[in-house]
Amino acid sequence: MIGFLFLVIFIASGIWIINRFLMRIRPLERIWIGTAFGFLLAMILPAAFAFIFRFSVITHIASLLVLFLLNLLAFRFGKTHRFSLQDEEKQKLTLFLTILLPFTVLIAYLQYTHNIRLGEDGAYYVGQSTYGDLPLHLSIITGAKDAVFPMDYSIFPGMRLSYPFLIDTLSTSLWMLGMPLSLSISLPGTLITACIFYGYLLLAYSITRSRSAAVLAFLFLFVNGGLGFIYHLDLKGGTLGEAMQNILEGFYKTPTNQPDPYNLRWSNIIADMLIPQRTFMGGWLILMPALYLLLLPYLEKRLHEKKELLFLILFTGFLPMVNTHAFLAIGIFSIGQFVLQCLYSESEHKKKRFQHFILFGAASIAIALPQLLLWTFGQALGAKGFLRVHFNWVNNDQNGLIDNYIWFYLKNIGILLVPVVLSLFSQNKKHRSIVWSAFLIFVAAELILFQPNPYDNNKIFYVWYALCLPVACEGLLELYRLIKTHAWSKVIAVSFLFICLLSGTLTLLRETVSNYRQFDAYQVAAADFIAANTDKDKRFITGTQHINPVSSLAGRSIVVGPDLWLYYHGIDTTVRKRDIKAFYENIDMDVLHRYNVEYIYLSSYERASYHVNEEAMDTLFPIIYENSETKIYQVIKP
Repeated sequence: MIGFLFLVIFIASGIWIINRFLMRIRPLERIWIGTAFGFLLAMILPAAFAFIFRFSVITHIASLLVLFLLNLLAFRFGKTHRFSLQDEEKQKLTLFLTILLPFTVLIAYLQYTHNIRLGEDGAYYVGQSTYGDLPLHLSIITGAKDAVFPMDYSIFPGMRLSYPFLIDTLSTSLWMLGMPLSLSISLPGTLITACIFYGYLLLAYSITRSRSAAVLAFLFLFVNGGLGFIYHLDLKGGTLGEAMQNILEGFYKTPTNQPDPYNLRWSNIIADMLIPQRTFMGGWLILMPALYLLLLPYLEKRLHEKKELLFLILFTGFLPMVNTHAFLAIGIFSIGQFVLQCLYSESEHKKKRFQHFILFGAASIAIALPQLLLWTFGQALGAKGFLRVHFNWVNNDQNGLIDNYIWFYLKNIGILLVPVVLSLFSQNKKHRSIVWSAFLIFVAAELILFQPNPYDNNKIFYVWYALCLPVACEGLLELYRLIKTHAWSKVIAVSFLFICLLSGTLTLLRETVSNYRQFDAYQVAAADFIAANTDKDKRFITGTQHINPVSSLAGRSIVVGPDLWLYYHGIDTTVRKRDIKAFYENIDMDVLHRYNVEYIYLSSYERASYHVNEEAMDTLFPIIYENSETKIYQVIKP
């Protein structure tokens, strides 16, 4: 209950503050921006105070006190605005809710089923897309409780956690304040994604001033897929039913995410990004209002007001530790806007707009730089694989291009690639400036890898795609208006929509039926014992399994976790993996001393991975917990 009230207070405060200051922005937009601002405050204030008080209850009390002061400042310096909707706003809201509500219901269902849903057998279940990465996020969420900031990786202690963590520590806050762990993930996930949906509709509408174009862009963005279905619905040697069964029951047999053998990499944003990639979700929550505040004055043929500029700076400046890719994308996009807005602006606005962009850039970097220096740069610049030139994203391996360049993008993005490219030549100069600036993002992501895993560049590509779609959809609607008198126009339009949405729809259907056991009842019971009977700062030695109840559920640090994550964070695990093997097989006591190990975890994974000398362990170390799957030993230090 307290965790729920904590979240409500921050969201309500965000809406109150935005409503007091952004008087030029319409009421619906103020509610959306205020919700995002409330979430941002709920992430950054506890993290800031954790440098003083650990990530503790005291930290959250201090955060609420600061929030109270911010509300007082809004009361003192802001203005009261009546909440009233014009007829156009009411029509827009009705249309948007028609599409928003079913997608939010879908998200709520997927958040519930995909984030450690407790089964009747006492095990935790997840969905296909969260099976791989959720244990990492759980290790950050549970490991942040009472942690000293800046935190280390709980799965690689001694290395500062440089992975953007603010969306996960938000769940830590809710969990610490009494919300069940699964709900602390799924509730903010549902609200944040609904906010993203609504924000994108408003952003697309602001660009095009067309409700139809906004809705069409929304569908093409969130049910994205491409032409992957042509591989999966090829009925040679099988039936349509068998093909559908393979998609709906196979592990990553969907037509949007199957690198091998089809080189399908344009993952569906809902299924493979917003649900499992929590940093992506948090980043887009903040990115959408930042883009809106960046573009709106230009689209309305006016200058930024000072308060608009202030909140634009705050949203952008605090992005790095929510999602570094989103910060990079808006940085690249704003450079293009800096040039083109000044070029296309009325002469009396050029100088002022130039000054505003310089202020925005300098102030955003000033806020972001301490975050980048403390967390991002040290790991990115010091690790092999970050920031390297690499042409054509994931389509280029050591043997050259896997697919023909154009075919790769055509089969992944689909026939929408054509109107997206043609949007570069829009006759509307404002639309043209947005699309050309967005294509700077494409060029950067196409030529440079920003992390060891090439796949992760999609987090940058999707921003390019989202910004181009409204203009592309307006062009499609204009084309339809030209051919609508033709007898076959409706058939052509429906066929086009079918081809564009089929792969994404199949992928979303797969996620709704996916169900995998992540932690069995024995692992859950062992984690409950560890959480209740061991000190927070005590370290365990375990295997390197990615499904690890010690780090993920109990929030304890372990000597080393899996390369599944650590390798792509630029961390070399070779020495620690060798030491773990030496301990389990030879009972090398030096390993325990070297890593300050207090407890030993032995499960079916360790038994299968190493030639465990279990008899010697039973003799040397007292067993403090045992079930049919797990033993936990305590290391008695002299």
